[in-house]
Amino acid sequence: MSELSKSFQKTSQLVGKLQASARDPALVEHLLRVWAGISSADTRLFTEVAEVLLEHDILCKQVISPETMRRLAGLRGDARTEAVGAMNNGQTADAEKLGEVEAFVHWLREGDERTDAAARAGYLDSLASRSTANRVDAFQELSDELISNVNDFVNVYVPDDESEGVECFTNLIGYSRAHRDVSSLATLVVAEFDATFGSTESFIIGREGNPEERLLGDAYRALKRFAAGRFAHNGGFADDASLNAVFSREIVDALDYLGRQSPGELEQTTAQSHAPDELRVLEFGAGAGGMAIGLMAGGFHHTGIYEGIKTRVDTLRKNWPEWTVIEDHITKVSDDTLEQHRGIDLLPQHTHKCSKAITPLYAASSRRKTF
Repeated sequence: MSELSKSFQKTSQLVGKLQASARDPALVEHLLRVWAGISSADTRLFTEVAEVLLEHDILCKQVISPETMRRLAGLRGDARTEAVGAMNNGQTADAEKLGEVEAFVHWLREGDERTDAAARAGYLDSLASRSTANRVDAFQELSDELISNVNDFVNVYVPDDESEGVECFTNLIGYSRAHRDVSSLATLVVAEFDATFGSTESFIIGREGNPEERLLGDAYRALKRFAAGRFAHNGGFADDASLNAVFSREIVDALDYLGRQSPGELEQTTAQSHAPDELRVLEFGAGAGGMAIGLMAGGFHHTGIYEGIKTRVDTLRKNWPEWTVIEDHITKVSDDTLEQHRGIDLLPQHTHKCSKAITPLYAASSRRKTF
């Protein structure tokens, strides 16, 4: 593919030089048809590709299939700029994805024309410049579509519990296509994220800073994972892809920050995704997992396991990779994060200090149970 890509690009550049020197497209087409056996349609294709390479010389250093270059040459204006930007950022691109980029840019342009909706208040709005503020709403609408697709994928292809296995249902018809669709849509969201908010280095390097910065950083890292296809059978859904934790929802939940759903809507969506007879527990200060094992044996499903000591967190993740283990202390968990666990069945009290911090959650629980 590398040699084919180089040959195709060199041929296109050569035809472009012929066109520039002759200044007569018909003459060049005739000469190439007679002396090289190249059809007029192919000559025009080489000419268009030469224009793309001249306009975006960064593409000359990449390995791109002829079919992808043909589709890229067929894009115009913003659609081509978006596609080249995504490819330059390391996103894979084939003819199908370029078609999706073109359709998305067309949809975005129509959306800008029919609405003057204000940008989302708060942190996202402060990141967007005035010239792009009206795109935030469109970006969040696209993010909502991705969030919906991801949740549909999980509901169909991920087991509900260990009794059904600890791997995704990759043997089901449509799995590969569904996995690819999520990845393709996430690629579009990444491209629009970068176009709307600019450089992302300041909030994807670490987890320091204000809570909004942390949530956005987690969401962006999750978004890049989905765009790269490193989820489900290829990396699970935990923050650490090496754990390959299928039952974790860390990167799934992280995406919610990019959408427009309110906490109440998220609560309703989460509640509907659980079987009515499934008992759910949220555990803080889990230690090495002694109580967690007992709860699991008693039929409880952990929506989250928090532990502030790294050595204990490492032990939990190594022994039970399917658990959603978060390295954090209850006093540092935001109210918005706690709100996502509203309606859980059990909130065990490990310490007096911990019980004070989680008292509000007892009021949020629909069926309180304590040990």
